[in-house]
Amino acid sequence: MRRALLLLLLLPIPAGIAAFVARGQVIDHFAERARTKAQARLGWPVHLARVATHGLFEARAYGVRVGPSAAPVVIVPEVRAHLAPEAVRRGSARPRLVELLGPVVFVRGDGSLRGAVEALRALKPPGLAERGAEGGGASGGGGLPEVLVVEGRVVDLGGALAAHGIEVTLSDGRLTGHAEVERPALGRCDFEGDLTAIEVRCAQAFARSLPGGLRIAASSVRLERAPVPRLRVPEVRVTAEDRDSRVGRLLGGLSADLSVALERDRAGRWPIEASLVLPGGGRIVGRGLADASTVDLSAQAKALQLARVHRAVSGSLSGSYRLRADRRARTVELVGSGSLAGVMVEHEALADGPVGPFDAELRARVDLALGEPPSRGTLKLSDASVTLGEVKLSLEASVDTTGEAPVVEARAYTDRIDGARLADAVPEGLLPNLQPLALSGPFAFEGRLKIDWAALKQTVLDVDLDIRKLRVDSISPHIDLEALGETFETRFEMPDGDIIARTTGPASPRWTPLEGLPALLPAAVVTQEDGGFYRHKGVSMLHLRGSLIRNLERSRFARGGSTLTMQLARNLFLNRRKTLARKLEELVLSWQLERNLSKDEMMALYLNVVEFGPEVFGVGDAARYYFDRPPWALTPEEVVFLVRLLPSPRRYHKQFEKGKLSASYARSMQRLLDLLVDRGHLVPGDYDPARVPERWAEMEDRP
Repeated sequence: MRRALLLLLLLPIPAGIAAFVARGQVIDHFAERARTKAQARLGWPVHLARVATHGLFEARAYGVRVGPSAAPVVIVPEVRAHLAPEAVRRGSARPRLVELLGPVVFVRGDGSLRGAVEALRALKPPGLAERGAEGGGASGGGGLPEVLVVEGRVVDLGGALAAHGIEVTLSDGRLTGHAEVERPALGRCDFEGDLTAIEVRCAQAFARSLPGGLRIAASSVRLERAPVPRLRVPEVRVTAEDRDSRVGRLLGGLSADLSVALERDRAGRWPIEASLVLPGGGRIVGRGLADASTVDLSAQAKALQLARVHRAVSGSLSGSYRLRADRRARTVELVGSGSLAGVMVEHEALADGPVGPFDAELRARVDLALGEPPSRGTLKLSDASVTLGEVKLSLEASVDTTGEAPVVEARAYTDRIDGARLADAVPEGLLPNLQPLALSGPFAFEGRLKIDWAALKQTVLDVDLDIRKLRVDSISPHIDLEALGETFETRFEMPDGDIIARTTGPASPRWTPLEGLPALLPAAVVTQEDGGFYRHKGVSMLHLRGSLIRNLERSRFARGGSTLTMQLARNLFLNRRKTLARKLEELVLSWQLERNLSKDEMMALYLNVVEFGPEVFGVGDAARYYFDRPPWALTPEEVVFLVRLLPSPRRYHKQFEKGKLSASYARSMQRLLDLLVDRGHLVPGDYDPARVPERWAEMEDRP
């Protein structure tokens, strides 16, 4: 637009300025000649209402209109051209100073700020557009007069943009000025530059709210002409309205330098550049192309600090990424690879202490196809992997929400690797109770999952482990499997943090051998806790699948997936805090227990160490505590009462304190009794859960 005004105002006035003073018809002649020339160069109609002289060295044009009569682009009430006396004597009419008094630029936006900016950008004169890079008379500063703009205005007929009090000075190729911007409310904006670049800085930052509780603000912009017309926003700031949100922690405080070309390439796309500096450290530099419907952006990330993602994580991420988005096709494609360096994770759900530091390599391709509405679509993860040390875990996954309910499928696998490499890849702190852990022999893993929320009973959960020749060469000295055949100590951490130690084992007086127990007791434990105990090898996929289905149906963690072997591993060697690290340790120890002990040996261990109530451990203590009798003398009702305690012994113990069974507990006992009958472990007869409180009453009546 600036070029259009300059061309209009700098129209050459023929030599012979005296003719303008002497004869009005000469004034009109050369005014018409100047108007015609400007019109040809701009490609817009140019109208002059009147031209006159003022003294010997000043010419004035009134009622200048540029653009169609019904929809003018620019109206200048008065233009004053001041001539240099020396130039007049040489026969030149080139002005030394041009004043534009009260010019108005009209913008025809759609009512939105974006529409107003687009309309303002589109005001480039069509004649100059055809000349392309030719530049016309506005290129360079040599020979140009000084130009003053006084009390100019910008009027958006859509109502989204308004500025007044525009004052501009162009002198010796330098441009300075200011304006009051009403809409948006930016206050006074000062601008400075030359014919190649102009920077605008405003008193109030331009700000807009973004999704995720973020707000973006910029107080300056820079318009550049070379090498291509470009808009730069060098100081973009992102603030978080909610600093505790994950998005706020990640992006709050981000600064950016954005650049968008104002002329499209031959394919009709705008080149864009962005340099983002994250507040916690690190930089993302992106370059690409965009048009009204597509974005193709490549980015380099360097040392992004993970602490901004989550307070429990530290370390950095670097990598290369490419994003392609097509608004019309409603697709997004993201491909990238990167590396994690010095990662530390400290979270109560992962482990009791920090895990790391460790390095990892990442790669993935994500394809997103949006439906109508956008919540219906497909997301696919492919060519994805996480590499720790020399162990590479490959991943494939998809989420399909186009049907009546979401469908999720996933597959993870490793190639065959040596156990030594597997042990070396375990980050410090992930398996703390097993260290120093050394493995040898081959290992391979593949897991598959499919969940259809419309048919949860058909959920697929399958894991293939090749550990037949995998060996444990060393493990923590606290994991003494040989001592389990003699005397050993168990340690139980209570909810208040107290530690209770118990000495037990086949060689201790506290021990109750399996043959000294009612046969119904192990049968009841297996029936309730782990129906596949005598068939599986420590981990039951059927058990895990059933627990997963139950938890999905109830949308909460309603049932665990631990087998009796895993429970035994936890009771013997681990704490009871629910962490991923402890679950992994359970799996390793269950594998070792199954390799070194028989099922009956594990059952005897389980019944002698499992908790039955506050500070009540092992079936021998439980039989005496609840019924004041040895375990071999327990009745079917008493056996079932004790077994039903196992899921939550401290909670169910309250019934003993009250001396009365709750109705729900009595019903659960009856269901277990019925199952034992159905499976042939108990002959139908005269048994009744209600007899348990009677036995408690007898205990109270003891002398």
